[in-house]
Amino acid sequence: MYCTPRALIPEMFRLTGSHHGSLNPPINYCQSWAVVDPNFYLYFLQYQCYHQQNKITHKMVALSSMIRVILHEQLKYKDTALNLLAYCLKEDGFLVQSEAVLSKSLKMKNHHNAAKWQIAHLVNVAFRLLCGIH
Repeated sequence: MYCTPRALIPEMFRLTGSHHGSLNPPINYCQSWAVVDPNFYLYFLQYQCYHQQNKITHKMVALSSMIRVILHEQLKYKDTALNLLAYCLKEDGFLVQSEAVLSKSLKMKNHHNAAKWQIAHLVNVAFRLLCGIH
């Protein structure tokens, strides 16, 4: 949870099963919380680690792996994968590409999607850049 982007924490730990809002959740309650595919999340974590270590080549390989997984694998939570990819693109300064990925995520799933928060943040970042505010 500590390496998860703040805007994605609610999405990543939301309930996915029929027990949403239940006062008596089942014993395996926490198992229904993960809403990101593990193989994709591995590459996201790699990207975050390499980003922190400033290992640009390794970071780009992890980013390429994230894109490959989105394009070529059956993901159960593709919208979350797109949101994580957009977050990484935004971190690297690719604001237009990040917005395009978030728009695709919203087209896939409009309800309870953290992409809305990320788009709002992107607009804020773009406005600050245009105004010269740091």
